[in-house]
Amino acid sequence: MAKVGPSRLRPLTLRFLTAPTHAHTLTRSPAQKPACKDLSRNGQGRAITPEAAYTPVSNRADSRSHIREGFNMPAPIVANLLLLASEWQAGQSQADLVSELVNLGFSTIEVRREYFRDIAQELPQVAELAKDHSLTLFYSVPDEIFVAEGQVNPKLQGYLDEAKAMGVTKIKWNIGAFAEFSGDLASALLPLTQQGIEINIENDQTTTSGRLQPVLTFLQAVTAANIPIGYVYDLGNWPFVGEDPLKAATALGQYTRYIHVKDDLTSGEKPVTVPLDQGDLPWRDILAILPDTVPIALEYPTAHHGVILAGKKLLQDEQVRGSRT
Repeated sequence: MAKVGPSRLRPLTLRFLTAPTHAHTLTRSPAQKPACKDLSRNGQGRAITPEAAYTPVSNRADSRSHIREGFNMPAPIVANLLLLASEWQAGQSQADLVSELVNLGFSTIEVRREYFRDIAQELPQVAELAKDHSLTLFYSVPDEIFVAEGQVNPKLQGYLDEAKAMGVTKIKWNIGAFAEFSGDLASALLPLTQQGIEINIENDQTTTSGRLQPVLTFLQAVTAANIPIGYVYDLGNWPFVGEDPLKAATALGQYTRYIHVKDDLTSGEKPVTVPLDQGDLPWRDILAILPDTVPIALEYPTAHHGVILAGKKLLQDEQVRGSRT
């Protein structure tokens, strides 16, 4: 079994470390495609007792549990591997991409299940990198909790086993055919939540799992049943289903445990996902509504490392600005 160690890490060049703050205005590579999650690519905390009730997090205005001695500790900025989509498409493995992001200064990284070409070989490599560099790993799995006729997806336990093997702390799914589910929700889902990994659902780019009302209905149901499943607010997916991101943030902020941030160009026939400040979404206003204590991930394709660092700097500046309000 191949091992990936620190020797794979490539030194960061000075031009990335000194990238100007206006680097986010750089244009996309002509070959770069819009960021649209491929939901057809399936295949993939801390333990919570049955008695533990899930209490939604408070909204941003009241969420100040991270203040210590008068200072706000900023929430982690996460790198989703979609940032390096072009390099993955060129043949690099997820372990290679994780190494690049470590060199760029990220210590929390979100691995994508659909990026594994040979999961049996690559998963241990990612796990070893995480151990060697004390990384926090999240796991994005583009599959649904409920499949046809409202049945619980039989693949979910396998995804959790993969997450455990990598030392993942958060896993993300979509809701799927929850409207067709007719069983006991606690019996169906509680066993999945008691394995030491935080489970969340995300709004995707489908009408089934990406519109506000189905997402809100599911989160209200699991909260009422004391099932500790939370929510990943994906800022850029709402325009793809014709929903208002600001309205969604107001409705779903109390359930949000994690945020995917990106920008969209919405003036064309279809939305196109772009780096921060290259689109027309009011992403700063949206973040002001959401909890400021939860991790926030950059999740969009980029042309080069300078765009990644520029996005990270924009989020850091926004965190500083928010801490002063």
